[in-house]
Amino acid sequence: MRTRTRLLVTGLLLALLTGGCSSDGGTRSPGQTAGGSGGSGGASGPGSAAATSPGGGAQSVAAQHPSATCKAGGAGSGGVVVDLDEWSVAPRPPEVRHGRVLVRARNRGKVAHNLAIARVPSPSALPTTESQIVAEEQLPKGDFIGQIESVPPGRTCTANFTLTAGTYALYCDVIDQTPAGPRNHFAKGMVTVFSVR
Repeated sequence: MRTRTRLLVTGLLLALLTGGCSSDGGTRSPGQTAGGSGGSGGASGPGSAAATSPGGGAQSVAAQHPSATCKAGGAGSGGVVVDLDEWSVAPRPPEVRHGRVLVRARNRGKVAHNLAIARVPSPSALPTTESQIVAEEQLPKGDFIGQIESVPPGRTCTANFTLTAGTYALYCDVIDQTPAGPRNHFAKGMVTVFSVR
């Protein structure tokens, strides 16, 4: 009986000690997320997914939106195809009808990219930190729609987003490491405007 009690107490202590840990170091890299599975309910919810935010945690925007991981796709019609390349974001068509929108993020580049969506009057309205990192947590509630996570070179990843009429920014907020140091894809110009009617 004593051994069973000790095992139970040890298990509870381990659960308490590991349950609150977070590995979010503040640098975004392909496939890294701060959020878990709470929020809007996956890639088919009102807003799918978010990248990590510097200093992320339980209250970060990323934690409020589950990540839409890369799902192979690209066939079929409708929705929007967003070409990602070094260093551009190009949606085709540049405007879609409001509602549930199938977004295909197609990586035509040589490094991994992601695709984030935020409702803003123009891309220049995206809040950024001093180091030009998009600060999604500073957007008004509900204006960060979500993200398709790391899209490998040569791949197309898809997700559904529910978009209301308005103007949106489509951008890549990956920060990867190079021999010359960190490289911020957003700061290198991977952002564009997108309209929903």
